[in-house]
Amino acid sequence: MNKLSVFSRALGVLAVALISITSLAVLTGCAKGAYPTMSQVATVPVVPPVTPAVIPSLLEALDPTTNILYVSNATASAVYVFDMTSNTVVATIPIGVPNQLPVTPGEMAVNPVTNMVYVINGDGSITVIDGTRNVVSTTIPSVGGPALRIAINSVTNKIYISTGIVTYRPGDYGANNNFIVVDGATNKVIGGLALLPSCVGLAVDPLTNTIYATTYRSVEIIDGTTNHDMASIASGNGDLVDVAVDETTHNAYAIQSGFDSVSNQVFVINGPTYAKTGTIALASTSSRVAVNPQTHGVYVTLSPANLATIDGTTKTVVDTMSFSGGPTDVTVNPLTGLIYVTEGSDVNVITPATYVTKDVHVVP
Repeated sequence: MNKLSVFSRALGVLAVALISITSLAVLTGCAKGAYPTMSQVATVPVVPPVTPAVIPSLLEALDPTTNILYVSNATASAVYVFDMTSNTVVATIPIGVPNQLPVTPGEMAVNPVTNMVYVINGDGSITVIDGTRNVVSTTIPSVGGPALRIAINSVTNKIYISTGIVTYRPGDYGANNNFIVVDGATNKVIGGLALLPSCVGLAVDPLTNTIYATTYRSVEIIDGTTNHDMASIASGNGDLVDVAVDETTHNAYAIQSGFDSVSNQVFVINGPTYAKTGTIALASTSSRVAVNPQTHGVYVTLSPANLATIDGTTKTVVDTMSFSGGPTDVTVNPLTGLIYVTEGSDVNVITPATYVTKDVHVVP
């Protein structure tokens, strides 16, 4: 399989993550090349109700080739398999060992080529799910956690994990590193880097084999072949907390949560030249970013309860959408244009073109 073919299958995989869910809200918005105003139109329950004192902790990852959304619920120690074609949960995958201490699944990433799903757990281990059979395939022991983010290069089948501050422990290549490289074929740690002061957000450009890692103080640009740190883009007056890549233009977008109102920005980085080519002002602090490489739309969650849409071609904010609660994550399916935003107990699904509304109860 050539790289272009693999890229077309893997387009837009970006494991993204979020906080909690009992329902799924369906919205509609932008057709290709346009960014109309977006508004919430429906709510679809996804997770059984819980007592008010226990809010399910939820994160998600999307496989654009199978049109499946994987939703992790730390409270229930489970991953839900949500069929985005039928708007139903088709499987629930327990995470952890029965009758032992519960495992808290969190951030996830999907390799659409191998159909394997990787789930970060609270103890630093990684649960590997076979997406074909919807069962746990294996568990990778702790990589020196707690792990924070995870990203995959579906071309090379390498998995990248950030673990925050540098960890000091004896052992394999993961020792004393907070940027960890795992071979997806063997599920073994094969390399890593120590990035200071902390390794947080991750994004991969599979065609250039380049990884972007935010460290609060910088964006590090890493060669996926050698694991060499090729360049560093310094932050301004704020923390660089997340990053996403447009795999078509090879531009990266890193969000800076500012220490003052004028420092809330998106850094635009040209991958081939390792240079910051612009900044885009944001109305408030931000935490998550996603990119559609088909339309070059960039989506940024804003506090307290908004989502900004940026035209990546003009580098301008073209729309801002409000929610009833604070958005916690955003991801996008480049094959369908669907944009997924979590807030509180809901996942808001923004669909292009038609504004069709459908209420579907998916969990008894």
